[in-house]
Amino acid sequence: MRQEFGILAALVLAWLVKTLELAIVTMLVLPDVNPLGAVVWALPALVSLIINIFLFAVLIRVILSWVNQDPYHPVAGLLDKLTEPVMGPARRMLPPIGGLDLSPMLVMVGLVLLEMLLIPPLNTLTGSPF
Repeated sequence: MRQEFGILAALVLAWLVKTLELAIVTMLVLPDVNPLGAVVWALPALVSLIINIFLFAVLIRVILSWVNQDPYHPVAGLLDKLTEPVMGPARRMLPPIGGLDLSPMLVMVGLVLLEMLLIPPLNTLTGSPF
């Protein structure tokens, strides 16, 4: 139960920081636009940020798999915990072919497609000028 509250708190904090960033940028670059719009403009930016975090975590995990890594290193554990919810189903859909695990490629293509299909409509829906 505490872990869910921690995740929710982290998401709310990220949303507030992104809102503050967009409000400051709006006041500096677009002085005639209401900076209170940054409250909703931060939502597509936050979704894009989360997708990119997963994308780079999968990429770093792939690169680390090429080198002899310490399985007890904290970064390796963090990357495993972060990417396993998306890598596990991808591994079941696409088993290793000749000893080569192609599931990270499937996950990365899926994340890029998700970002391409989700962010532009969210930007249009929120009226984001960015």
